[in-house]
Amino acid sequence: MAKKYISVIFTGGTIGCSSNSDGVKVTGESVSYKIIEDYKSKYPLNREEFEFNPIPLSFLELSENFFPAKHWVEIYDTIYDELQRSDVAGIIVTHGTDTLTYTAAFLSACFDYLTIPLYLVSANYPLENPLTNGYSRFNYAVTRIIKGAGAGIYVAGSNYEIPGANATQGVTFSHKFAQTVEKKLPVPLRSGDGKLNFTFADNKCGKIAIIKVYPGISFEMFCFKPGVEAVLLELYHSGTAMSYVCGFAQQCAEKNVK
Repeated sequence: MAKKYISVIFTGGTIGCSSNSDGVKVTGESVSYKIIEDYKSKYPLNREEFEFNPIPLSFLELSENFFPAKHWVEIYDTIYDELQRSDVAGIIVTHGTDTLTYTAAFLSACFDYLTIPLYLVSANYPLENPLTNGYSRFNYAVTRIIKGAGAGIYVAGSNYEIPGANATQGVTFSHKFAQTVEKKLPVPLRSGDGKLNFTFADNKCGKIAIIKVYPGISFEMFCFKPGVEAVLLELYHSGTAMSYVCGFAQQCAEKNVK
């Protein structure tokens, strides 16, 4: 039986951090590789059948909540290259928890044609903290890949998984991801050859305002500066909102804000 590889793409975040007297500090490749080395000592792995292929990205030391959209392109390109290999059984992307579900949604729209599983894995505490769930989540992803999990994008918990297109951020201060009730199929962001058919412009990301509707909200407080191009309203769970949202929408239209 030919050896298969599990490609592990490191992008930083708590799972790639170490703790010191000053708090949590991202330290790069040495800490990121730690999860693989520790995994080999903690869990059995048939090295004749499977081996890890670690891949650090150029922005490894960025904080998990400072994540310019352009970095998605590097993640995408790295995954795309790995998919061209016939000896890759699965892919794991270690990631910061704060922005993981955004990346999961993006990758789900890009790689709707996967023939192998891809898991995004994060941690609530640095790996040396005894309370971390990083090892259990990493082990879950590895075990699922080895056992031949179905193709697709998944967010890994310690004993569960959520399709990437369904994953949403959990309740604030919670370590568990949430998911949409119904499966939301993303619009493919690729051309016929599987490559991205658009480019990111970071300056565009800063021109979109997101407003969460809540009881008693007054839209009079919002006065957009020139340059805002669109407003995304997050409505109540059933998709409803108060009637005067229509007036606010009209004001946006008059300012050429979509």
